[in-house]
Amino acid sequence: LPVVAFLASYACAFCAYAAPLHLFVSPNGNDTWSGTRAGKRLLSKTDGPFRTLERARDAIRELKATGAFPSDGVVVELTPGVHRRTNVFELMAEDSGTDAPIIYRAQRRGTATISGGETITTWQSVSDPTIVDRLDSKAGANVVCAEIPGTLLEEIPGFANGGCGYRGKREFPLALFQEERRLPVARWPNNTYTNMGECLGNSWERGHVGVCYSDGIFRFEDERLKRWVDEPDLWFDGLWFHAWADQKMRLKAIDLQEKTISLLDPKSHHFGYKHGRPFYAFNAISEIDRPGEWVVDRTTRRLYLWPQAKPETAPVTLASCDGLVIGTGISSIRFEGLVFEACRERALVFKNTTGVTVSGCTLRHLGSTAIEFDGGTDGTVFGCDFHDLGEGGVIARGGVYESLTPGNHVIENNHIHHFGLIVNTYRPAAAIYGVGNTIRHNLVYQAQHQALFFKGNDHLLEYNIVHDVCLNTN
Repeated sequence: LPVVAFLASYACAFCAYAAPLHLFVSPNGNDTWSGTRAGKRLLSKTDGPFRTLERARDAIRELKATGAFPSDGVVVELTPGVHRRTNVFELMAEDSGTDAPIIYRAQRRGTATISGGETITTWQSVSDPTIVDRLDSKAGANVVCAEIPGTLLEEIPGFANGGCGYRGKREFPLALFQEERRLPVARWPNNTYTNMGECLGNSWERGHVGVCYSDGIFRFEDERLKRWVDEPDLWFDGLWFHAWADQKMRLKAIDLQEKTISLLDPKSHHFGYKHGRPFYAFNAISEIDRPGEWVVDRTTRRLYLWPQAKPETAPVTLASCDGLVIGTGISSIRFEGLVFEACRERALVFKNTTGVTVSGCTLRHLGSTAIEFDGGTDGTVFGCDFHDLGEGGVIARGGVYESLTPGNHVIENNHIHHFGLIVNTYRPAAAIYGVGNTIRHNLVYQAQHQALFFKGNDHLLEYNIVHDVCLNTN
């Protein structure tokens, strides 16, 4: 039988027992198979799991087109293993559930991982003498390098991805992971900040907050400045004026005679610059001085890494995919028990949706916000674990100001920690906008800035436990 005919007959059989149709997706599956078994049937050429989420989605579309969609809905079960993504999984209005939902879930909770990462296997010793000379004596022969293929990323992003007061184009930087740990970009100082010296250039008084400088030029009278000359792609991260507004800035020039640092595109930071504010340097080859630290040279497309373990036995993963799931105009869809990891931008985005639920999932090792509801109603994030997030945990926008119609989005009973790792300020664990949304019964901790955020009318925040936030900002 053709796959669609097989599914239709299979669905009819299930209808008699008032149970949802189960489809299966496996990393070892095949999109030409039936999708109705978790494993391949012996001696069968077609009876086994699908390979991709797209094939399962399309099979459901086929059921709807032939009038064979089960009255009790469909469950798409992902078998244990890593389901790698090279693009975002897209769901449209036609992929919605009915009175019975469509559920995408792990066959066993926490065993199916949807990953936007790729393993880098081409590591080799550093042979370029200029790089060898630049390396710290502690790093030496420990550092390896690999080229990022153009097939993986056409353009390698920088680090200018925002923060409070950022006015430039957002970039979503690379991230490396090894042994389920985010590897730090090489920086100085390693675990703290240093301070700007005297600011130079145009300035004006800003009342009680003091003198503001706009040119992004400041003195830094430290011998370390010599090490940073000719670094291929040096960046700085700082709280340049306010203690609640961070931003990553690329180096424009170093003047050793004047002992000054000039930042590229200084007006992209809305608040300007102030004497004595904290900052640190990063993405410097000369500052690789600990296992796990790495640098990217975007011009040569090369990664330089002091691995924390041998890459041959502990593979290094590069987060390369933009996002993982986007749903537009969908309704009655659930995601249950899945692990989402290793993408550079927002992981799960739902635009103008109704009745979408994410429950019992783990969202980790992400470059930006984990889940975002942009409009719509009745979105729910329940019982999920979030950690190692480049930005915030959950953003929910919903409700109508003019009529005070509630959005009814709910963020409840989640464990959210170690977030805001790339953009440090105004990237809370949970944020609600609009009218009539809820944040409750969440455990939130370990962040440089705020835990919860709300804006609008008739919201409810209750019974959340918050500790160890605002660690490096105010």
